[in-house]
Amino acid sequence: MLALLAISTRPGHASDTSGSPSGREERELTIGEAPRIVIKHVRGNLTVRGVDSPSISVLATKRTGGVIGARARKLRSRVDVRVSGKLGRASVETVYSGEADWGTLKKLQRAGDLADLDVDLQISLPRKSYLEVNTVAGSLTVSRMDGPVSINGDTADIRATRIRGACRIVASGGAVHLDDIRGSLSVRTVLGPVDGRGVRGSCVLDTVSGGVQIGIVPDHEAVIRINSMSGPVQVFVDDRADLSYRLESESGTVTSDFSSGRRNDGEALKGRIGRGGGDLRVKTLSSPVRLTRKRAPVRRQSGRR
Repeated sequence: MLALLAISTRPGHASDTSGSPSGREERELTIGEAPRIVIKHVRGNLTVRGVDSPSISVLATKRTGGVIGARARKLRSRVDVRVSGKLGRASVETVYSGEADWGTLKKLQRAGDLADLDVDLQISLPRKSYLEVNTVAGSLTVSRMDGPVSINGDTADIRATRIRGACRIVASGGAVHLDDIRGSLSVRTVLGPVDGRGVRGSCVLDTVSGGVQIGIVPDHEAVIRINSMSGPVQVFVDDRADLSYRLESESGTVTSDFSSGRRNDGEALKGRIGRGGGDLRVKTLSSPVRLTRKRAPVRRQSGRR
């Protein structure tokens, strides 16, 4: 049985009912420490942060661009932020003019029918949650999550940082930024570039036309696969890593700071760093591949003078 659990609604300040171009609303839901949470957001900036709390807190800011007065109030009345759930499960979604169907909302956004009305969401939720985020336009930041994270983006720029569980990202357009990813990682993009640092576990990165610049800190069992149709790939590796690698491009150059020479036109460049525990394979169709040495920091030994 579906029920709203401990939801407190705190409408925004005077700006929510005046003629200003923005309005604020707050929602809060107590759901438990490790629920499954689904977020569906159409347009605007979305920030999701894991916290040590059994509750979801949502701050929504409705923006109407330069529109003010009665028209601004009318535009804001078209959109609602719904927070609902039951034991171990919750959802947050933006609803336009009573329309909640995700496929319909995506079509309306792409057709420009939702212009002049953005909703920015700041969401804090239990860090151990199983999180699924769906967004169309704007920017998305997800951080400090210990549970698994699944992200589906249309034209949004996506940033994931300090993720400890498995992380899956599918993006049609927009850039993907990664920082301190410790669980397994899967990224598939069509038009946007991928950049990141501190990727520690096994990962699969597949792009069509976006370039890849990624810094990896692989453990001894990490399996890393990077495939790009037409974007260049550069991988940064700590020179103290233990990693075997195979780099190839059908029609681009392949170089490595850990090997002498270069390869061209489909010839693979293979080598090993340290004891070669992890396994890195990079392949592009028509772009260059480069494996770059990242100097490990020197540890200073304390001692008496």
